[in-house]
Amino acid sequence: DRKSNPYCQLCLFSFDHLSNKLNFKTDIKKQTLNPQFNQEFIYKNIQLKNLIKKTLQITVYDKDFGKKDNFIGN
Repeated sequence: DRKSNPYCQLCLFSFDHLSNKLNFKTDIKKQTLNPQFNQEFIYKNIQLKNLIKKTLQITVYDKDFGKKDNFIGN
């Protein structure tokens, strides 16, 4: 019964400006297969009219302490 230590990385970007990424990361939820990420992140200085041109990518990882984290999905 192996459990993971999942966390999410949030990346807001536009395809025409890939270098202008805005990133956040959730807390790690230890030893669970059913994490609940009840966190709020605020992206400042983004006008609503520009938000339609952006993509929010959410990537889930399993934190492996002492090793490289494992990609779970996005």
